Amino acid sequence: MKTPQELKKIFDRLPKEKVELGVHKIELGFIDDAKQILSNVKNSKQILSDIETASKQASKEYVNLRIRIEKVKDTFKTIIGSESDIDKIEKISSKGDKVLKDIQKGANALGVKPNEIKEYNQLFDAVFDLAEESNKARKFVSEVKSLNNELK
Repeated sequence: MKTPQELKKIFDRLPKEKVELGVHKIELGFIDDAKQILSNVKNSKQILSDIETASKQASKEYVNLRIRIEKVKDTFKTIIGSESDIDKIEKISSKGDKVLKDIQKGANALGVKPNEIKEYNQLFDAVFDLAEESNKARKFVSEVKSLNNELK
């Protein structure tokens, strides 16, 4: 235990005025609040930066999408415009059908089976394939028209 003289020396070293600890706590509280706000500001700035980056990326993607859509529209226009080509092809197919019928009549008049004639078989296969392909093309054009209407 300390002697009274030692205690007096210790007390003499202490400040003579009262120190208001509550004021220091308040001041430290303000500093803590400031630190919290600074942290929130930093986080907020990062969020705002992320929004800006995402917005710029979305705008860029939108422009690229518009360009691709215009290219698709051009392709659709070309495909839809090809209907007149399909019409011409179908006329060729019809002419081929007529010639096949004429060959059949001629072959029957001569007593020959039409499928024994090489050109008849070749024409038959060609006209059949042409008709199938033109039907497919019509379906494609129809699908493209439907898609094109969705773009409008």
